Amino acid sequence: MTARQRSTFPSDPGPAWAGDGAPSGASGTARATIRDVAKLAGVSLMTVSRAINTPHLVSDKTLKEIHRAIDRTGYIPNRLAGGLSGSRTGQVTVLVPSLSNLVFSDLLNGMASVLEHRGMQMMVGNYHYTQKKLEEQIPRFMGWSPDALVLVGPVPKSAQPLLRRRGIPVVETVELIDPPFDCNVGISHEAAGRAMAAHLAGLGYRRMAAVSANAGLEQRTSQRIRGFCRHLEESGFPPPTRMELQGRSSIAVGKQAMRRILETGPRPEAVFCSNDDLAFGAMMACVEAGLKVPDDMGIAGFNALDIALQCIPSITTVRVDRFRIGEIAARMLLGRLEGTTRPGEKADVGFSVVPGRSTDRESAQT
Repeated sequence: MTARQRSTFPSDPGPAWAGDGAPSGASGTARATIRDVAKLAGVSLMTVSRAINTPHLVSDKTLKEIHRAIDRTGYIPNRLAGGLSGSRTGQVTVLVPSLSNLVFSDLLNGMASVLEHRGMQMMVGNYHYTQKKLEEQIPRFMGWSPDALVLVGPVPKSAQPLLRRRGIPVVETVELIDPPFDCNVGISHEAAGRAMAAHLAGLGYRRMAAVSANAGLEQRTSQRIRGFCRHLEESGFPPPTRMELQGRSSIAVGKQAMRRILETGPRPEAVFCSNDDLAFGAMMACVEAGLKVPDDMGIAGFNALDIALQCIPSITTVRVDRFRIGEIAARMLLGRLEGTTRPGEKADVGFSVVPGRSTDRESAQT
């Protein structure tokens, strides 16, 4: 039987393995095989395969022995060969709009906390908030035969035929999508915007403004602002001043937006920013203009980042458990792979308004 014939195990759903030969020795030229690992650990080939593909099905004691043997032999599974042979690769593709945004770092960490215990790895792509790049990346990553796909936001229409043909689990995250392409976990960003409007109104603010950036490409931003404005309109409040700047959200853009609001007048009593970076920048612009927060201007943001919670005064914001979204997304795709989760499953993780000193005028005056 040749090395190629020995590369897969018909009774095992796991991936194919790297070639045959003796364990790597002093020369470092020979590649270790799954047989070397099995022999050293004193277990069957099937048990080694399960330990790598589905470690939750193997006892802790046996896992330790196999991992020790893998370390000693230097054995490396050939995941790509498994994908080419039609079995699972243990890879999950995750496409996010930014790698520098802490929001998506939390999402990835939540997924990793579940997938790593199941012997699965993430391949992460960054489409830089650009729809065209997202549409290009989906077929490119499908070429690596991932077992599942996770997206921030909805599946682009152009990619839906390809994904239906591939038939792999797809989980859309961060926002609620109706109906989902497959499975979905997130929150209603419009409801979150409404909740912030109701919170500020309850504090006595009446004339307000709404600040966003890059809303044309970041639809969740648009949903928050839309919910905020609609609640004020339905409650009989004056229409909020809208300030939408192009480019990525940043502290600098938040300062720029606040300066424009102060220059154009009449001055609002409170400003809701679509994220905390913008809110922090808006607060800095108020300080530079000699305005006191919250006495002269209330400031609110979104995401409950440390920059908002730890600054002085702390910024009123909206908290979303992004780590939990990642955990649930990972469990959903595992359930789809194992047949325990049906297509169409959705999960709303909810949100909460976190009051800060930036809108608390009564405390500021005492």
